Order: sequence, then C-alpha cells, then structure tokens
Amino acid sequence: MVEANVEQVINTIMWGKSICDIKDDDGEPRSFILRSLSIKESNLATYIYDREFELAKECGLLLQQDLEDLYKEIGIWTQEHDMRVTGLKARIKALKPQVDSTQMVQKHKQVKQELEAAESSLEELISDKSGLFQHSAESRAEEIKRRYMVMLSTESRSECQYWPTEKAFLNETDHPLILALAIAYYTHNLFDEPTIRKVARSPSWRYRWRIAKSGADLFGKPIADWSEMQNMLVYWSQYYDYVLENPDMPTEAIINNDGACDAWVEEQTKKYSKGSTGQTKTGGPKSTHQEQFIMVQDKGNKEEIRQIQEMNAPSVRQKLRYENSVIKKKGKISEWKLRRGRLPNGEYSLPSTR
Repeated sequence: MVEANVEQVINTIMWGKSICDIKDDDGEPRSFILRSLSIKESNLATYIYDREFELAKECGLLLQQDLEDLYKEIGIWTQEHDMRVTGLKARIKALKPQVDSTQMVQKHKQVKQELEAAESSLEELISDKSGLFQHSAESRAEEIKRRYMVMLSTESRSECQYWPTEKAFLNETDHPLILALAIAYYTHNLFDEPTIRKVARSPSWRYRWRIAKSGADLFGKPIADWSEMQNMLVYWSQYYDYVLENPDMPTEAIINNDGACDAWVEEQTKKYSKGSTGQTKTGGPKSTHQEQFIMVQDKGNKEEIRQIQEMNAPSVRQKLRYENSVIKKKGKISEWKLRRGRLPNGEYSLPSTR
C-alpha cells in the first residue's frame, strides 16, 4: 500500500463512512454513502444471523458440515480442494511481505506476478465453494445478515438514511442494488489486519494518534459508537506504542514485517517475564515464543540476506556472530561443541578480539 492509500484508509476509518457509485437497472451510476456499523448495530446484525440460522434449520436447510460430508461423498468438493485453499492462503501470506521488502526491480516483478496468480486461483476456488454452499443454513443466515447491514449502513449523498424504515427496505425490488451495496461495504469499509497494522505504524497516523492519545475525541464520538475498524486501529496503535517506545526498539525491517514484529514482541514478553535466575515468574505474562522463518530466495543475494539477518533480535544476532566465528576458526565442528560457548544465563560469549 503506497502512502497515498494509507491516507485514504485513515480518512475512511476516521470519518466512519465511504462513498461509492452503484449502477442502477438502467446502467446509470448512483452515488451512495456507506456508514460503518456501530457496536450496537453490529450486535443487532449478529442477533439477526442467530435468529435466521435457527429458522433455516427449522425449514430443513442442511448445515454446512452436512453439505461438506455430502459433497465429499460424491466427489464435488473434497479434502484436496480445502488443502489447495489452505496452501494458496499460506503462499499469499508468504509472498505479501516479499512484495513490500524486495528492492530489485526484476525480483519485485516476479514476486508480484506470483502473488497475483495465487490470489486469482484462490478467488476462483472460494467462488466455486461459495456457490456450492450457498444453500446451507449458515449461508442463508449470513445472507439475511448482510441485507440488514446494507439497510443500516446505506445513506444518500446528503447523509440521510436511504431506507427510512425496515418496511421500506423489505419492499425494495432492486435486488442487484442491494447485492452491489453489500459488496461495496465489504470492499470500502472493511480492511484486513495487515492493512490496519500498516496504517497504525505509518507517520500519517502516528501524529494524529499522539495528539489524541487518550482516544476521547479521536473519532468525535463515544467509544461505544466506534466502528469495528476504529476499534481495530486503536488496538494496533497501542501495539505499536509498545514497539516504537520500547528502549530496545527493533530495526525498521522488523517493525515493517508483521511476522518478525510479532516474534520480537513475544521475545520481549518472554524476557521480561523472567527473574534474574532465568526462571519464569509465577503469575507473570505467559508467552509461547514462535520462531519466524523467512527463506532467502536467492542465496547469492547478500543484500537480501543482510535484510533478513537484521530482523533477528540483538541476542540472536550475537549468537550467530559467535557461532560463525567458531565455525571459521575450527572448520568442521559438532552441534554440541558449537553450543559450548553459551553462558549460564543463556547468552553467548563473543570470542576475544585480542
């Protein structure tokens, strides 16, 4: 996401609304304002889903799990299809950080093409699955929920409720309009977690966040009326407060890589939950440290290797420097002997430079 788009996302979230053009039955564009739902309205939408789900079951619609079992039995949608979806999602998650971090033009183009191909394949698979499961009880309830979200969120350009009453909405006969508004809401008003995180750590947002740190007047309304995206942005803003104001603040490469940044935070949490003996304090914050592995695409690319090395925590870089020096000095060495440089406190001693 370029900086201009960051500013656009910030404006959308702070305003809590977006403007979109939808074509009517005659193909003419009509402008609408889509207002993000408040917590109260989100709870109403959840209530609608639960109610319609029970009604769908009473009407005899199969649950999604029952449809899955049926489709697997006749070979329409099998476990292999789900594995392809999972694999594509993992591939996309791995490629996105590379698109942002890769500096070489040719490499950037190659990774971007791979990402676009993976996203296209995933979109096609998800579309196929959606068509197969649209008649489940869950899908029926979700469809009714989306319609109510459209009713609640749609305004005219003058910011008046487009359908003033539920009866007026239920009498609406332009069903393609409702579907288009639902798609526009998810497209323009909802953002994924990586996008929100990029906004939360951006200079365009940080100065606003510092000015209204208490959050009281951040969005011009009480906290109870904040939208889902507004709450999400505040959450990640507080997260990056911890990162950016930490005395041991990580490198920019770590901060801008979501996986590496999460690993750094987990390491910090783990470090500060221990006492001087290295034992975890009772009642302290618990953290399960997970190492993040980033594969080097070109083993001859020293710049890429350097960037990835910088994502390691200082203690890890110290460990690597020590082990590399031992390997250079000794040549072949067993894993057990290599680890003998570890100190009782778990750190690694560096070889003498004298």
